[in-house]
Amino acid sequence: MYPEHGGNIYYYGRLFALPPTAIIDMSSSVNPLAKEFLAEKLTSLLHYLEFYPDPEAGEIKELLAERYKLSLEGLLIGNGSMELISLTLWHLLAKGSQVLLLEPTFGGYKKYLAQRKDLKIESNVSLHWKDWLESIDAFLERRARKKTILLCNPNNPTGWLIPKASLLERMERSPETLFIVDEAFIDFVEEESLVSKAPHLPNLIVLRSLTKFYGLAGSRLGYLVASPHLVEHLKTYVPTWNVNTLSQIFAKILLTNEDFRQRSLEFFYGEKALFEDIFKRLNIFYFPSVTNFYLFKLEGGREFFSWLLKKKRILIRLCENFKGLSSDYLRVSLKDHGANKLFLEGLREWLEEQ
Repeated sequence: MYPEHGGNIYYYGRLFALPPTAIIDMSSSVNPLAKEFLAEKLTSLLHYLEFYPDPEAGEIKELLAERYKLSLEGLLIGNGSMELISLTLWHLLAKGSQVLLLEPTFGGYKKYLAQRKDLKIESNVSLHWKDWLESIDAFLERRARKKTILLCNPNNPTGWLIPKASLLERMERSPETLFIVDEAFIDFVEEESLVSKAPHLPNLIVLRSLTKFYGLAGSRLGYLVASPHLVEHLKTYVPTWNVNTLSQIFAKILLTNEDFRQRSLEFFYGEKALFEDIFKRLNIFYFPSVTNFYLFKLEGGREFFSWLLKKKRILIRLCENFKGLSSDYLRVSLKDHGANKLFLEGLREWLEEQ
């Protein structure tokens, strides 16, 4: 049994007798450029370790409020968006709620929902986002009082995006239904974010992450945007000092660096064009993606996964544990140009050997 999430270089290092740092991790969708911006500052930040972190993460909240024109009362900072997902599913969903989970999607939702035995979970599976909208519409037509729709947008692992306008129309049409939208990958298409709408729609909660675009997977920080009364309720369950000092400092450095943002977008646009060109040349089926990763289908996917790790020391994501996907589905995340080139060469080499 493989790990349920990507990025577990420690497990695969033990499994294949490799030092974890010798593995090129293309299984986790984390921006490789962030470390360049942070590396030169690390030594000067060490003296902060003797101080407790700001329990309110005040500077981060102010930066986010200014960027997205939000009130501070509508923001909650978490130890990664996973902490906030857990808090939301545990403390905001009423007993007996009907919950629509659209799949294949991030496995963390199902893990936390399964612990709530008092909820009625409905899972709908489709490999096209337009089918997801049909499932949402059918769910909204029900007469049940307590309804929640949970979706990842852009979606992981497919990389597709449901247009903002389509979701807003449904939220406004069904104000009694709670929409929880995880926008962990929205930084690649920020004009489609619902974050500025969340404080004004009492039935919308938006979750954001600094793990992906801002490259802080090992330094956990995420945030939640909702109406102030929902945020006030959730704050009572947040542990004191839940976000450490260095995470807050790293976030401040990256959030205030427009050059980092622009360089990252330009880099990913160029690398995505390279991937799509090679996929087409090799006749590989892939899902069009607005993010920094691709879901693709390859006969013998599990064998390629193992071959790639043993031969090239590249770790990608085997997607058979996503509902609706088989072991022929794989997800690869873009890294630096050298790693991307090595992966694409490995893919070509493996196909030639078959």
